[in-house]
Amino acid sequence: MKGSIFKLIALVCLAVTGGGASSFTTTSDGGATEVFAGDSTSQQDGGAVTIAARSGAISSIGVDDSVSIQLRAGTGGTLLGSTDSAIGGKKEQSSSFNLDGIPHGDKKRPNILIILADDVGTGDLPVYYNDSTALVDMPNIQRLAGMGVTFLDAHASPLCAPSRYMLLSGNYPHRGRQTEGTWGIFGNHNQFRENQKSIAEALQEQANYTTAMFGKWHVGGKIPVTQGWSNTDMRNETHMLTHKGYDWSQPLIEGPQDTGFASSFITPNGIQKSPYAFFRDGYLTMNVSEARTWPRGMKYTGQYGKSEIKKKGEGDPNWESSAYNMIIVNETEAFLDNHLASESDDPFFAYVALGAVHLPHTPPDYYIDGTPIAGKYHSPHMDMLFEMDKAVGSLVTMVEDRGLAEDTIIIFASDNGGVKPANDSSEHGHDSHGPLRGYKGSVYEGGHRVPLIFRWDGNFPAGETRSKLVSITDIYKTLCQITDIKKPAGSAVDSHGLTEYIYSRNNTSSLKRNFGAWDFVRKDFRINAESIQSDNLKLVVHYDYETNTRKTELYDLDKDIGETNNIASQNVKMRKKLLRRLRKIGPCPKKDVNKSFELAEAAGQRVTCQYFRDDISRCNLFFVGEINCPTICQSRFPALCKAFTPTVDTTASPIIAAPTKSKAPTPMSPISSCVDDDAFTFTLPLSGEMRHCDWFKMNKNAGTTEKRQDKLCGEMEDGITISSACCAACRPL
Repeated sequence: MKGSIFKLIALVCLAVTGGGASSFTTTSDGGATEVFAGDSTSQQDGGAVTIAARSGAISSIGVDDSVSIQLRAGTGGTLLGSTDSAIGGKKEQSSSFNLDGIPHGDKKRPNILIILADDVGTGDLPVYYNDSTALVDMPNIQRLAGMGVTFLDAHASPLCAPSRYMLLSGNYPHRGRQTEGTWGIFGNHNQFRENQKSIAEALQEQANYTTAMFGKWHVGGKIPVTQGWSNTDMRNETHMLTHKGYDWSQPLIEGPQDTGFASSFITPNGIQKSPYAFFRDGYLTMNVSEARTWPRGMKYTGQYGKSEIKKKGEGDPNWESSAYNMIIVNETEAFLDNHLASESDDPFFAYVALGAVHLPHTPPDYYIDGTPIAGKYHSPHMDMLFEMDKAVGSLVTMVEDRGLAEDTIIIFASDNGGVKPANDSSEHGHDSHGPLRGYKGSVYEGGHRVPLIFRWDGNFPAGETRSKLVSITDIYKTLCQITDIKKPAGSAVDSHGLTEYIYSRNNTSSLKRNFGAWDFVRKDFRINAESIQSDNLKLVVHYDYETNTRKTELYDLDKDIGETNNIASQNVKMRKKLLRRLRKIGPCPKKDVNKSFELAEAAGQRVTCQYFRDDISRCNLFFVGEINCPTICQSRFPALCKAFTPTVDTTASPIIAAPTKSKAPTPMSPISSCVDDDAFTFTLPLSGEMRHCDWFKMNKNAGTTEKRQDKLCGEMEDGITISSACCAACRPL
């Protein structure tokens, strides 16, 4: 890998225009003063502070006492920002910000750079939890946080693929084609439905953004097939490139290039699964005739370090998982230089999805700038975290070195919580979850509370934190606000704008009040568990389909961030209230809206659910019908919603006990539907060897088999619960 020392990419820069009158009010002990645009004057009378300005930005206020500022566009206009600060004092310090936050006229909109890490929990970063659990040096992410706003209660899905759809669509995963996201490229579509647009597509169409995506796609797509073959009739993961029914002279269907990205350089499944090859603008970058079959579990030394193959499959003969992140960084830099050379008048939107730190943990020997990576820490996982920070630094520096820091919004996030504690890092004191309970795949906080940082020099505050509930779905509407574009119908359904809240922690009126998370059994179309957070309270619901019961837990996160004290039995009314809210936002709502609502796609026309009852085909045209009239429009998940009817609610235990041998399946879980997936493989935790479902049956000793079940059946492999793929093998003996 060649190249200079790269630095992180900054994101969107809000252009500011003078013009209309603006006002704000300041209060300092003694009173309030209205301030208008113009030449800046300051008056300080032992309490009151007066600043007047005409047609310009507000200067800083030299006050030691706490001041409260509200900024509005025009007298009595929309609130653009407010602060509660002690300038130079002890309280949170807010940066100054422009009067006109939204670009107008011929002013250029800001560039946008989103950096998405993989399997990085809040405990992995030294900017959370007072560095107590994060043992990896991350100077670049710490610098990013020091120059931006860090969100302490940000959430994604507990798993990878659904979170990537959430980020790009602004929707919960079940608003897309599959409740649990679209993981592979064997279907007819990606996760986006026909009436939905990605944030890249919205920016491209409405604001002429130059859009690009680099790294792990994982939103699905369709393999191009030769004439006479049907994509839905064949699924060959071991011969994904050379199967005679696949035509890789054609681009991947419904890849990034069909989802709003003018240019892209991606792998469909990151580094963990075939095809082990890159696609540029949808086209395979290698000659199919040169494809090799990589055996599962293979470890080898390449040009850049030790690499590993987790799943058997075909790929590029030169594939190296250890080089992945450096390749992505180089590609991003090349895009940025090409953009500045040819399209510098237009803003860019770059989405960079790193491979770090998903399995396999194969850090390079050296980073691009020559920094040693592999072996720096006690575990390959920790080395990967170190490399991730280097990649973030490279991307940010790219922006800074090209003079774009004040013209670019940089967003850093992760797709889900950190990896399971039983890894090589935890043995040395590193904890990816900090004080949180759970890990990737769990509806507890450790599974879906993620890092989130916004930076925009000269616009957003620097070195501040925000503690209210937010989600990666909120990025969509926030970017719509900042770039002054309309939210497309069908997208950003679950997105709330964060712009005002970024400017000041006091601006909370536009924030979401609830956030839901779901653990779906991908094969069986069922919900293992789900949760909803509403302010400080969080409801967790587990489902036992063997006994037809659900068990609920309730936690006060302000007092119990580790979710250890279940208060459900003492708060029956609140438990039921939160359960109703969870139903409303989940995949199986049961109640229609009983008032009129707007059809966003139809120029403001207002209708009731009768409109869809009269013609159910309208549900396909207007996404709002599915949201407001679920009994009419939302019939896409009949198997899931039919099974999703537990009759008994108990709060006796926070953990569902494993079903005993004497418990027989109910009609909700028929024996006939329980068939092992012969193609499924999983990794043995100690040896790292790959096994099929029949591994559970190899030993005739029932005790040994039961022990294997207890340890492995509940684990996750590539987003799938082993018990769901090995249904018959994991069934109680």
